[in-house]
Amino acid sequence: MEYSARRGGSVDVIKRNPTLLPSLTAGQVLAAFHGKPSVAYNEKSKIWDNDSLYTQFFNERTSGKHIFLCYTLVKAIEDIKLELIQKTELLDNEQDLLTFLRSRGSIILFASAIANSLEVILNKKIANNFSIVFCKNLTLESAKYEWKQILNMASAFVSTLNEGLEDGIKNEERIDKSIKTFTTLINAIKTSNKVILNKFSANICI
Repeated sequence: MEYSARRGGSVDVIKRNPTLLPSLTAGQVLAAFHGKPSVAYNEKSKIWDNDSLYTQFFNERTSGKHIFLCYTLVKAIEDIKLELIQKTELLDNEQDLLTFLRSRGSIILFASAIANSLEVILNKKIANNFSIVFCKNLTLESAKYEWKQILNMASAFVSTLNEGLEDGIKNEERIDKSIKTFTTLINAIKTSNKVILNKFSANICI
C-alpha cells in the first residue's frame, strides 16, 4: 500500500490510484495507532500542515506495510459496526457494542486501545511500534479478518472507553485512563484466549 506524499499541504491529498491511500486517511490511522486518538479525530488535516505533527507519523521508520496494518485495523472496526447495523435482531451485548460504535470518535479510540494493548496481545516486547507489520502480504479482506479475531474478543470491554469519548476525545487524561483500563482487562483474559492470541501473533512481525 502506498500513500500520497505531502507536497502542498492538505490540499494535495488524493491521487486517483486504486492502490493509493488518501493522505488524510494515512495520517489519521497512524495517529490513532500511535497513541494520538485526539489528533486522529480532531486534527487529522493538521498532520499534513504542521511539521511537528507530520514528522511524528511520517518519517524514516514509516513503511507502507505498517500503514496497511494500521488502516486495516480501523477498517475492521468499521466493518463490525456495519455488520451490526445490518442485523435484524441484536443480542444485548451486540446492541451495547453498536451503541458504542455509533458514538463520535469511538472507532478511532477503539483502534488506539487495541494498539496500546499489542504487547499483551502478542506477548512480545515492542521496542518500536512502527516496526509492527503483517508477516505476509495479505489482502485487505484477509487482514481485516485477522484483526476481527482480536476485536471480537476485545469488544466486551469497549464500555471502559466511554470516558475517553467525553468532550469529543479532547481530554488527554480521560483518554489515557480509559485506554489503560481497557489494556488491563485485555491482560486479564489473555490466558483464557491463548489460542486466538497465539494465532494472531504468528501473523505479526516486529
